[in-house]
Amino acid sequence: VIWSKTWRIGCGYTAYKTGKKYNRFYVCNYGPSGNVRDQPVYKQGQPCSACPSNTCCGSSCTSGPNYPGLCKMLNPNTAPIYQRNLNNLLFFCDSNPRTKDCETQIAGANKWTNKASLQDI
Repeated sequence: VIWSKTWRIGCGYTAYKTGKKYNRFYVCNYGPSGNVRDQPVYKQGQPCSACPSNTCCGSSCTSGPNYPGLCKMLNPNTAPIYQRNLNNLLFFCDSNPRTKDCETQIAGANKWTNKASLQDI
C-alpha cells in the first residue's frame, strides 16, 4: 500500500477448518484510501512543503527517527490536519470542538462527545 495521505493501516489473519483442510484468510484495511487508477501516488513539490499542520518534518522533528523530507505525526493517535481553502464554504468543522462550526451544546443523560476522525478524505 503506497499512497501519500494513507496513514492508518491495520491487518488481520484467521485460520479456519473446512472438513480436513485448514484455510487462511488475510485482510488489510487502510485509510484514507488510495491506489486510484491514473492518479499520482505523491504530489510533486519541495520536501516538507505540504505537511499537515500537526506534523514535523526534517530539522523541526526533535525526537525519534528522522526521515528527511517526510512528514511525521506529532501525535500518532490523531488524524492529519491539512491546510484547506476555506473560500466559498458555508460550513467547516475540523473536528476541533473549539472551532465555531463544531461547537456543540447537549443536555441530558446521553451526552455526545467529539471524537477525532479522518479528515481530508
